[in-house]
Amino acid sequence: MGILDSIPHVHAVPSHRPWPRAVVTEAGWQAAIDRLVEGGLTLLGFWGEPAAVHMAMLDGGSAEIAVVTYE
Repeated sequence: MGILDSIPHVHAVPSHRPWPRAVVTEAGWQAAIDRLVEGGLTLLGFWGEPAAVHMAMLDGGSAEIAVVTYE
C-alpha cells in the first residue's frame, strides 16, 4: 500500500517524476498531516508557490516518497 493510497486525492499527476504526486483537497491535506502527526510518515519538504503548496513525505517502513499538492 503506497502513501497516496491512504490519502484522498482529486487526481494523480502522471508526468511527475521521480516520485508520485497527487493533487488533494482540504480533506486530503488534513489526512496527510494526520499521518505525519501519527508518526506514519516523515516530512521531507514543504514549499509553496503563488497557486499551491506542496509536501514531500517519506514512509520509513517502505522507503517510499510521495508528494501532495493543495491548490
